[in-house]
Amino acid sequence: MDKQNSVVSSVDRSRSSAFKKPGNFLSDVQSELQRVEWPSRPVVLRSFLLVLLVMFVFVIFVGGIDILLGKIFYALKLLR
Repeated sequence: MDKQNSVVSSVDRSRSSAFKKPGNFLSDVQSELQRVEWPSRPVVLRSFLLVLLVMFVFVIFVGGIDILLGKIFYALKLLR
C-alpha cells in the first residue's frame, strides 16, 4: 500500500507543479513532441486512403440496406 500511495502522491505533485509553472510545462511539452516518432508521408497517405475506402464501403452498405428496407416497407404499405 505504501508504494501505491507514493506513486499517487508523485502524480499529484507533477500535476500541481505543471499548473504552478506554465513555462516549465510548455517546455516539457515541446521536448516530448520532439521525441515523438512521427509517421512518414507515405504512411499517412496510405492510412488516409484506407480510411476513405472503408468509409466508402460503409456508406454503400448502409445506403443499400436503407434502399432495401424502404422498398420492403413500401411493398408492405407501411411507408407512404
